[in-house]
Amino acid sequence: MIEEIEKNGWFFGNGDFSDNELLSIFQKNTDDSFSIKKNTLTPNKSSDSRITLSKIYGLNAFPFHNDGVQNKIPPKFIVLKLKSSEIEVAKTFLLDGFELALNNQNIFYHSIFNINGNGFKEITPLINKRINGKKMLRYNPVIMDSVIKKKKVELEQIINNSSKIEINWKPKSFLIIDNWRILHSRDSITNLNKERIIERIEFYYK
Repeated sequence: MIEEIEKNGWFFGNGDFSDNELLSIFQKNTDDSFSIKKNTLTPNKSSDSRITLSKIYGLNAFPFHNDGVQNKIPPKFIVLKLKSSEIEVAKTFLLDGFELALNNQNIFYHSIFNINGNGFKEITPLINKRINGKKMLRYNPVIMDSVIKKKKVELEQIINNSSKIEINWKPKSFLIIDNWRILHSRDSITNLNKERIIERIEFYYK
């Protein structure tokens, strides 16, 4: 599992790992310590006062993004666990941000973006090296904009024209995402898949 995450930036499987089991796996294989935050994601039009994807997009499809970009250090790993037993569940899509950056280095390494959301402000390139030289990608179109406006337009064109990895959820399945590398999105919610209940566990560097 760890080998696949290191190679591809994500892992999709079936099973019921506890939070402590996942924590042990990550800490043992990375020699790092993590703290955990968790919540439950259900399709809705959020009334939260914060700027969130649910508040902006509601039941519509979510754009590609990284979680927690309004933090100086976003969560390294995101684990999503399907808790609902519905057969029809809105799909998740993945994009390898580091792979996109290989042919678009000017956008990912040299274009400057403003992060402005939920009380957090920062000016940063999309990819920087903040912890021990480790690359970290941060992008959320809701709270980020490029200083040179056309750069965000170019980025969205790159994302839209790229081949996506499609995750088809099944009962008891889980998805591990390297949140510093992989962009993810969600399909739109319909009457057929509105019972989608996902538990999200975020692993932050201590």
